[in-house]
Amino acid sequence: MLNFSHYSINKKKKVFYSLKNIFGLGKQSSLNICKKLNINPKIKWYNLNLNEQDKLINFIITNDRWGIILRQKNRNNIQRYIKNLSNRGFRHKLSLPVRGQRTHSNAKTYKRLRHFKKKK
Repeated sequence: MLNFSHYSINKKKKVFYSLKNIFGLGKQSSLNICKKLNINPKIKWYNLNLNEQDKLINFIITNDRWGIILRQKNRNNIQRYIKNLSNRGFRHKLSLPVRGQRTHSNAKTYKRLRHFKKKK
């Protein structure tokens, strides 16, 4: 595994699948990254030369739309909802479905497990 900042990339996988393992990068975005940098997505990571590896790593680090930074942004948004005392924040705080789903017949497992989440 190659580690750079907060990301880990499997050297044995193809570049396309290695990029998909990063939080926030999916099929289309990893293909777009490879296309922008003129890298074949079907080549395995260890077959890339050092220049291509550096291009990929720098591109991933400089853009803040994925990885640890994306998780922090999501967490900060949820904390903002809770702080503003909005209905959405209230639902997050109680570990209930946030986007209007039923709780009478559905989400029973979710409601049951919220007690275990708070104890940890």
